[in-house]
Amino acid sequence: MAQNKSSKKPTVDEVVDIYYQQRFLHILLLILVGIIAVQAVTFVFLESLLSASFSVLILIGLWVAVFVLHKGQYHLASSLTIIVLLALLVFSVLVDGLSNATTFWFFVFPVIATFLRGKEGGTVWLLTVVLVILAIFMATQMGYVSVDVISYDADTFLQLILAVFLVAIFVYFYQDNLDKKTQSVSEREEKLSTIYTQLQDEIKHREAIADSLDENLKIMSRQSAQNEALLQSIGEGVMAVDHNATVIMANHVTMDLFNFYKRDIINHDYSDVFKLYEEDGEEVDTGQHPLLLTLKFQTSQYTSDYYCRNYNQELIPVAITTSPVETDDGEVIGAIQVFRDISEERAVARAKDEFLSLASHQLRTPLGAIRWYAERLLKTADLAEKDRKYLNTIFEDSARMSGLLSDYLDASRLQLRVNALNPKPQNISEVIDKIVSDLRPLIKDKKLKIVRHIKDDLKLSTDPQLLEMIVQNLISNAVKYTPADGEVTISTNSYRGNEERLKDGVVINIEDTGMGIPEEEQHNVFSKLFRAENAVTSDIEGTGLGLYSVGEAVNRLGGDIWFESKPDKGTHFAVTLPNVEPDTIEEKEEKNE
Repeated sequence: MAQNKSSKKPTVDEVVDIYYQQRFLHILLLILVGIIAVQAVTFVFLESLLSASFSVLILIGLWVAVFVLHKGQYHLASSLTIIVLLALLVFSVLVDGLSNATTFWFFVFPVIATFLRGKEGGTVWLLTVVLVILAIFMATQMGYVSVDVISYDADTFLQLILAVFLVAIFVYFYQDNLDKKTQSVSEREEKLSTIYTQLQDEIKHREAIADSLDENLKIMSRQSAQNEALLQSIGEGVMAVDHNATVIMANHVTMDLFNFYKRDIINHDYSDVFKLYEEDGEEVDTGQHPLLLTLKFQTSQYTSDYYCRNYNQELIPVAITTSPVETDDGEVIGAIQVFRDISEERAVARAKDEFLSLASHQLRTPLGAIRWYAERLLKTADLAEKDRKYLNTIFEDSARMSGLLSDYLDASRLQLRVNALNPKPQNISEVIDKIVSDLRPLIKDKKLKIVRHIKDDLKLSTDPQLLEMIVQNLISNAVKYTPADGEVTISTNSYRGNEERLKDGVVINIEDTGMGIPEEEQHNVFSKLFRAENAVTSDIEGTGLGLYSVGEAVNRLGGDIWFESKPDKGTHFAVTLPNVEPDTIEEKEEKNE
């Protein structure tokens, strides 16, 4: 049968009461047994058989109390002791009257009863003693009790009762004080027990937390090892910095790519250890590094325009992607940068462009022949209307294909830098007028207004072919994509450069009121084969190579180009072209090679 685990633990009050009361009762019973035994022997020698018999009965009662006490039944033993004492008191009065010895027992009895049974029990037995005293008084008045030894009158009995009450009050307050102290100790014990229980619970709770933390640390350690293994297995360079741009992590690909040891970069400032280079070998300003731009503007960055140097100090083209690291509340606490060696990709792209350039060049000859023969037949042959229509289609499509091949060949030559630059003095006004003249039929057909703000004497030392390609593509795009009755504004001006970074040159502005370029597509304007969505859905033909060629040509000439555009309102392109000297071009070409 299962034990009852909810049994109440004894308090300190109960433990103290039981211990001292049992000790006192045990000693009291031994003393009483000794006294009554001597008294019984005395009565035997005095041949007082009645007194001796009563003493024997008292002894038996005391021994029964001792037996019960040894059995652990304190309350029963104390009750038997009090009854025996009361019987002894009554017997003493009946035998000896109100002697001094009897009076002594009247005072001792309530003290013993109070100590054995507490305040409540002592009160009951005190009333019992008072009743006994009153009964004895009545018995003495009626002559039933002998008072020959010491004579007591009514005042004496009242004094006796008063004395008993005073003793009882003293004992009561003493016991009450003892109970309060015991209760205080009990309360403290209970508080200590509660605190102990709380401490035990807290210890268990902290042990549980410690176990949980230990388990979490093990899990985090495993995850860290997995992440480290995953990071090191990535075939691209990965690096992380904190919000102060201090390098906190880098995999082996990053170290190999930049020719570093781990101790050279971890816990070092990013700008102190990482270097990026332009295509010509000039070091990129640290403020333009994609990672630092990400920390500054809290946006992702991507570029494939920069290079790093390997252990042989060779320039290696890299594609760089950076992203900010944010907390759940959006606070940027660092950034991650991914490097990718794109040498092979560029080699493949170059081989592809070379192949396509060669193929395009080889296609130009048969297409030129087809176009020439078609044009010859259209002019000289006597053809039926249906045949003339077919032949005219052949002529127009071959011309369109020749134009497409020419555009692609121009773009490929620019990208591959096949042709060397040949700078010559050019009159900007004459170049623009020639291109506008070539586009005059389309301008007239669409009833466009051409606004000129061009200086007639403005000259520039540059490559004639690239200059004409830039101006022709920009003006022809403005004319093509501007609806009827629109306006195209062409303006030029000169600017003063500085010797360190920029030479003197010209600014060409071409502004139209055409369909514009959607904002979300403007970042692709100078990409190869790109055409905006609104241009694709229109009936206007295009190859997507014009602006790409413009961007490459401007870059080749050391200039700059930018634009502003709003859909259905128009586009404004601005080009700056510096004066180019032959020796400068040769130096740049040698560096690029």
